[in-house]
Amino acid sequence: MRKTDLIEYVFKTGTCSTKAGAERVINAVLDGITQGLVNDGVVSILNFGALRVRLRGQIRCRNPRTGQLVVVPPSNTVSFRPGKHLKQDVSAALPFEGTQRPQMVHDAGTT
Repeated sequence: MRKTDLIEYVFKTGTCSTKAGAERVINAVLDGITQGLVNDGVVSILNFGALRVRLRGQIRCRNPRTGQLVVVPPSNTVSFRPGKHLKQDVSAALPFEGTQRPQMVHDAGTT
């Protein structure tokens, strides 16, 4: 699901009377999550999950083409830990098929 699909979903639920209104709601939620991460470093949504800012430390690796040693500087990243209800809902909705992972569907013309 992409952002446009989410806007369509919110519009179809009747929460907003227009798609523009649904887009404003989605943008406000995403902005709120972003600001929560920037200001507090964590956003917890009950029954959904928690997003947390994590520091990814500096690593040294090799460029596979040249073999040259490359230092990747430390950076901030965001991790997500799903909540109990989200895990239960997803597990109940999707059948488990061994070790296969769902295939990503890409649009034609994109990389």
